This record gives sequence, structure tokens and C-alpha cells, in this order.
Amino acid sequence: MAYFDIDGKAYIVGSSAGRPTNPAWVANLRANPHVEVEIGANPKASAIAVELPRAERDRVFDIVKQRAPGFAEYEAATDRVIPVFEIQLA
Repeated sequence: MAYFDIDGKAYIVGSSAGRPTNPAWVANLRANPHVEVEIGANPKASAIAVELPRAERDRVFDIVKQRAPGFAEYEAATDRVIPVFEIQLA
């Protein structure tokens, strides 16, 4: 899964390419936020996926859209708020 490094933090975005529903992994993370990740060349590590509150989500998602303009198209294609999670190493 792709992630965005913003201010030294890793974020993942549940865009589902603008579909009307979240990708299944969003429900999985909401139910159990404990994950194993491999970020860059780092070895696999335990982490927690923390869904961002709306104001922080909006700030981070604006940066995501600047870096990857396709996400603005996904946002325009759906009525839902596209969730953003920060991956925090445990």
C-alpha cells in the first residue's frame, strides 16, 4: 500500500479511487488498529493506525492533493469524507 511521508510521519489514505464507500481495510483498521508495516527500506515493524480527526485530516489531505493531484479527483467523485490514517510505530 502506498503511503505519504509528510513532516516525517507516514500517512495512508482510504480513497478507493473516489468510490462511494471506503475500502474494506478502513473498517478493519477502525476495528483493530494494530498493524505490521514495512516503510521504505526499514524492516517490518509493529505500528498503530490512528485515524485523523477532521481538522488534521483536512490539513494532511490538502498536502496529499498537492503531491498527488489525482486525489482531488477522487474527492470530487464521492460524497464521503476520505479517511486518512497516521501510521505510528509502536
